[in-house]
Amino acid sequence: MRRRLLQLGYKLEERYQIDELIAATDMSQVYTATDRVEGNEVAVKLLLSRRAETRSELEASAPARIDHPAVVPVLAHGVEAAMRYLILPLLHGETLADHLRRTGPLPAPEVLRVATTLCDAAHAAHRRGLVHRDLKPSNVFLEHRDDSIVVRVLDFGVAKWLDGSGGTKTGELMGTLAYMAPEQVHDSKQVTPRADVYSLGAIVYEMWCGVAPFTANTQVELANRVMYDTAPALASRRADTPALLDTVVQQALAKEPNQRLATAKLLEKKLGEALTNMERG
Repeated sequence: MRRRLLQLGYKLEERYQIDELIAATDMSQVYTATDRVEGNEVAVKLLLSRRAETRSELEASAPARIDHPAVVPVLAHGVEAAMRYLILPLLHGETLADHLRRTGPLPAPEVLRVATTLCDAAHAAHRRGLVHRDLKPSNVFLEHRDDSIVVRVLDFGVAKWLDGSGGTKTGELMGTLAYMAPEQVHDSKQVTPRADVYSLGAIVYEMWCGVAPFTANTQVELANRVMYDTAPALASRRADTPALLDTVVQQALAKEPNQRLATAKLLEKKLGEALTNMERG
């Protein structure tokens, strides 16, 4: 775990009393905290990158504009001691990435349930003019709520508004290579909602097979595979793969955007057909 920037007991804005550091990357640190006004627990996310100002604006504004139950709302945001922060609901559960590391490939009903929510949330974002650009298992949270699991979408910090805003410079790589569409690898600024459709296809592939469509020992090799190789058939990695599911996922992973499934909603529909038919069979 990286060195914590907020010490135990620190009172952010004299309201949020910092408790545990629960996650840390080069881009952010996340703490549990107690809201001394409301008396409940929250999450405090510190943004650390050189793009922190743009990230905080995107992460703060996107959930309210999308207005979808799977998108985690931002309760407050601001700057203190030159540190940009977000106040978020404290979720209990695990990321999809952690879940897959623990369980391996998922059963068809679980794949369908997670994929349905993700596709619907992505479609809602696209209808409001926003491309996420970093959909991946570690940005999907499986929240334990009462006796159920609620699928949530995290981190709109590298999203792009289709009107051109989003803070990306031409040639600047935004996203995570294993889940990025080829056109996004080429130029992260020039993407459309079909880039997110590709990422959704890659997530479904990993939920079904237990491994991402492409892996490599170096980032350069991985980028080349994403841009030029065809993903191995799902059936080559999981014997009970329905032919229709293989077809749908490969359509989502098409190299050329105009050959890819056009919308997240269409991907949702086709996945439903493939996996529901499997359950009936």
